[in-house]
Amino acid sequence: MRIIWIGVLGSVGALARYELARALHHRTERAGVPTMVVNVVGAIILGCLVGIHARAPIEPDLLAALTVGFLGGFTTFSTWIVDVVALAENGHRGRRQAALNLAITLVVGIAGYALARMLSSP
Repeated sequence: MRIIWIGVLGSVGALARYELARALHHRTERAGVPTMVVNVVGAIILGCLVGIHARAPIEPDLLAALTVGFLGGFTTFSTWIVDVVALAENGHRGRRQAALNLAITLVVGIAGYALARMLSSP
């Protein structure tokens, strides 16, 4: 049953990413911004889930469906790489934005983990 939920939530995550990126694209013309926002949102959610799981274990099938399924479909490394290549073609600024995307995603993932551990402590 776990594999079915991973597939279902992976599809939901991919659709959510598509819709959020599409909505953000209409608000900004800057390349890479929608992907960065999606990755930041996904990182904070993943950090929170892992932090909660560290304090109060989440049922393994549900955790897999949410992390591997939904968040796996929501945040995609391949989309980020396509944006990095497009940004790199714009020179130094593109490399700087790609590094910023990676740094912010890492920081908010760790912050989400810390926040969830703090909020779920007994």
